Amino acid sequence: MILTIFAALLFAANGQSLPPGKGKAIVQQECKGCHALKVVTSKRASKEQWTTVVNQMITRGAEVPDDDIEIVVEYLARNFGPTKKSTDSAKSPGCTRSNPCK
Repeated sequence: MILTIFAALLFAANGQSLPPGKGKAIVQQECKGCHALKVVTSKRASKEQWTTVVNQMITRGAEVPDDDIEIVVEYLARNFGPTKKSTDSAKSPGCTRSNPCK
């Protein structure tokens, strides 16, 4: 029983659980070759930001075929896009107590 719980925690801690979708297998294969998947799953970025990140990773050695780049970017943006709060803050960077963000 303890071994099962430990294995489940280790599996989750390693970030091995990605949401289903087209692009998941590519992200699992290519990203975990250089770093833990938690590096990906803990990041929130817009599609444009993910495009930059994916291109940077390719220049560092990630072997993503040209035909799969857009699939990876779409997957990451859909599943790890900016949160509502961070999007609102980005639109209204001057939010204060007297001028709250909406």
